[in-house]
This record gives sequence, C-alpha cells and structure tokens, in this order.
Amino acid sequence: MAEPVFTVIAPPESTFRHRPYLIGLALLTVVCVAGGATLLAVGMTHHSTQLRGVMSSKKDYFEDSEVARLLMKEGLRVQVTDSRGAQNITKGQRPSHYDFVMPSGQVVGQTVVEYWGGNSTIPFTSPLVVVGFRDYVNGLVLGKAAEPQRSAQPQGADLYYYLDMTAFVELSVKGTRWRELGVPSDNRIRAYAPDACKSYSGAAYLGLVSGVLSRNGEPPVWNPVTKQGTVPDAAARIAPWWESGGLPDEGLSDKFFSHEGPTFAPLAVVYEHQFLNHQMRHVEQYGSPDLTRVVLYPSRHHHTEPWIVAFTENGNRLLDLLRTNRDLRRRAAEIGFRPMDPQQGELTLADALAARGLSMPSINSSDSRTELPNRPALAELIKEVTRCRESGIPW
Repeated sequence: MAEPVFTVIAPPESTFRHRPYLIGLALLTVVCVAGGATLLAVGMTHHSTQLRGVMSSKKDYFEDSEVARLLMKEGLRVQVTDSRGAQNITKGQRPSHYDFVMPSGQVVGQTVVEYWGGNSTIPFTSPLVVVGFRDYVNGLVLGKAAEPQRSAQPQGADLYYYLDMTAFVELSVKGTRWRELGVPSDNRIRAYAPDACKSYSGAAYLGLVSGVLSRNGEPPVWNPVTKQGTVPDAAARIAPWWESGGLPDEGLSDKFFSHEGPTFAPLAVVYEHQFLNHQMRHVEQYGSPDLTRVVLYPSRHHHTEPWIVAFTENGNRLLDLLRTNRDLRRRAAEIGFRPMDPQQGELTLADALAARGLSMPSINSSDSRTELPNRPALAELIKEVTRCRESGIPW
C-alpha cells in the first residue's frame, strides 16, 4: 500500500497589499451599475410616454405582457382603468385626463364619438358567444338546441358548437329543467348574461333575444319622440324570465374559467376571444385543450366591434400603431381576437390556433349577421326589462 502523501499549502497572501486595486475595482463596479441604472431610468422617463385609457373586457389586450413590451419598443406605456362595464364609459363628462377609451361594442363606440368627439378605429373584433360546460351542452344537443361543428374537430373532443337561438330560448321560456335533458340538475335552462345596465355584451344578448321573442321575428323598434314602437310588446315577452348574472362581462368570464365555474354558471354569455385565449393558454400549459369547457355560436349572432377612440396626440399615435404594427396585430390573434383587415402574410387567428393544434371555429352555418335593435330601441328595451331605470342608459 502506498504511503499517504501530504501536501503543505502556503498560507494565503494578505489582501491588504492589493487593497488599492480592489477598491478601484469596487468603485468601478459601483459606477457601472449606477450608470446603467441611471441610463435605464432615463430611458424609462424620457423615452417612453404614458397613456391612460378606460375600457372593460378588452383590457385583456393591453394587460398582456407581450403587448406591453411591444408598445414599450415604440416608446409608449398604457395604464388601463377598468370601467366595470362598457356602458359606464359614456356616463358623465368626457374624462379630460384620459388619452383614449375603448368600449366593447359599436353602439357604445358610436355614442362616445357623438358625445365627446375624437378619432376612432376598430383594431380587431370578437363575436358574442355562449360558453358552457360539456355535460350541459350535451343536454342541449339532446334537446335539439345545439349541434357540434364537425369540420376539422377531433371526434369526441368537440370544442365548437352551433346554438339554435330559437330552440334554446323556447326551452328556457317554457321553464324546461336541465334534468329533462339528461343533466343531473333541477335548475331551469338558461344562459347567464352580464348586467345589461352596465355591460355591452349583456345589452347585445338582450337585443338578440328580443328578435327571437318578437311577434315578427325582427328586432323591436322604438321612436323616442312619439314614444311608439314594438319595444313594450317585446319587453313584456322577455321580462318574466329574463335574469342577468349581475356582473359586467369580464366578471362572468373570470368566474366561468375559474375552478368555481361549474357552481357559478353552466352557460355564460362572453366574448369569443375570452374562450379561445383560455384554450390556447391551456394548451401551452398542459399540452392539450380544456375539454370540460366548450363554446356555442348563436344562430342569431352579433360580431362585436370594439372601438378605440383617441382624444390626444399620443392617443392618435396608439391608434396608428394598432392599425399598422404587424407585431401588435399578431399578438391580438395570439390572444384570441380577429384582427381587422388582415394583410397577406400576416398572422391570423386561424394561424394562431393551428400553431397550438386547435381548429378555427365557424361563427354560424349560414355566415349571416343579426341586426340588433337600434340605439333608441335597445335603450328602451333595457329600461323595460331590467332594473336600471333609475341609473339610466347612456344612449
């Protein structure tokens, strides 16, 4: 066996003699770090401009970290104030300390421009849809009120359905219970809609239902000067069974996609981008879509067009970027929106879904669009059917 070998290690040399060099190195490090922080602070302060905006459900876009990064590259930072419902945006005087507002739909957007002025654009769209848990939607299929969209969907993993609004509303008006369609629930068949007094999606859904329940199948009309029209008759048919979820649209979406969703609402009225964004994030996180939640596209459908209305020079610059910046338009598709007027070679919503193994849904089988009641009729309908007479409708 070899003898163990011992190595004598010299004692460490004192650092005192190198202290001048170390002090200089430390000072240089501090200067570099401080200088970098100063440059960053200067860049943040002098090379970016803060914009303030008011919006409701479409805040999802500006709260996205990638959108924030892309805007920062252009020297802009957007601070969002949640209006808690698109209807609230137009109440009161124009907020002078905001650069822009972004209501969820065209009716409120038109009102903003008429009341307050400003320049406007529609960067993307998002249809109004009904989302539901699979067991309940299977019941609607059994009741002939819904059917799966068969194109390009894996068998047994359908995510997209058509909703026959006439058949669905008739089931609800008759007081049909879910148990009658094979679903273990004694609750009445209904879709929870947001508060029509505050939320554009709630108001739009009420408008779609009014066409189903009117005597001639057309949206009700109303003359605010003569106080005449078909609104009272339609309201009398709707009011006995109309109930809302009592929350703005983003409140319904947040609850439906949470763990408590099944106990909150088996069916809820939301925007398409909220469902598609949930599915794309689910695929990214878990490798597959969420098969417990599906989406129904109503036969009477409404393609919401969120207007962004700018009041300042910086707000106008934001409008231009949303129209022309391909990266910002790409990100809109990746969040679930349908960018307006896609250019050749530009990423579309279908591309964003395909990249995650998801197919592109169809809005409805006929590609027809349903007209809502005009603004005076819709405002009067809301007043007649809901409980917001005192707060008033801003149209």
